[in-house]
Amino acid sequence: MRNGVVSTIVAVVVFQLLSSVLFPRVSAAEELSHSITLSKEQIQITTVSGSSRIVVREDGYELLNDEGAPELPFRLVSFLLPQGEAVQLFEVTAHSEVVIKRDANVKMASPLVAADGTVGTGPGLVEAWAGGAFPKSTGRYLGTGYLHGRAIASFAVFPLRIIDGDLLLAQTITVDITTTTVVDAEVV
Repeated sequence: MRNGVVSTIVAVVVFQLLSSVLFPRVSAAEELSHSITLSKEQIQITTVSGSSRIVVREDGYELLNDEGAPELPFRLVSFLLPQGEAVQLFEVTAHSEVVIKRDANVKMASPLVAADGTVGTGPGLVEAWAGGAFPKSTGRYLGTGYLHGRAIASFAVFPLRIIDGDLLLAQTITVDITTTTVVDAEVV
């Protein structure tokens, strides 16, 4: 009888090991969210030669430097993804939008020039501006990178946008993502 119990225990352990290898854990999608806030008081606008230059008085913001596009501030938002997960869906939502300058003539970015005098080329952070809203969306998924084997999803968010010539501020921006297992992932 003892051999029968040992055989059963061994069979169960072997089955569990094989199941975990052949049929990996299926995890439920994770919902992750992050919000940033920026108030009108943190925005400084100066006008030089008819062009408005925008400065954000808070750490973590950079200016778009895509040649021929308005120099608007943006911020990177990154998510440490759960082990074995990838971004499946995302949504960037602007809240509490206010006009901070009518008929804004925002300074345009100049070409990037390296120390050796060569002009930089390559894809921009946002789509080319052809009038209308710029940037077209409040945020952009930049992709997923890896650091020490962990996946980090990065997004650029644009709290300031030009819409119909006016400079608008989204005082709060929320980035919501849904993850899926890497096996099931159709990366966005």
